[in-house]
Amino acid sequence: MTSTPRNVCQDASAILAEALASGAPKLMRKATQLHDQLQDLARDLEARKEAKARTRRIAELESELRRLQGGPSRRRASARPATEDAAARTWARRQGIAVPAAGRVPVSILQAYRAATPGRVA
Repeated sequence: MTSTPRNVCQDASAILAEALASGAPKLMRKATQLHDQLQDLARDLEARKEAKARTRRIAELESELRRLQGGPSRRRASARPATEDAAARTWARRQGIAVPAAGRVPVSILQAYRAATPGRVA
């Protein structure tokens, strides 16, 4: 038979009963301490086992939720071609318009560029 926390506690209870029957105060005190510690350990082990079961169940539920939420994935809006940004920057500099060397090209500059270069595909 395998030794479980419950069995160990039962064995400790039997030892405690023998210690109490012997009447030796030091032995009774030690046996009582051992019994209490074993009961605490058994409760802790049981709580850990329950926590693992809860964690497994939460993972199952999260997986099920992801499956149910499925639906179509959201798509990002397509980005402007980098060539259009580069062309707009060059155009703006030639026009004497201040434009940042990196990062986003302001919408106002893009609109002015598109208006000045109709039908041009960058």
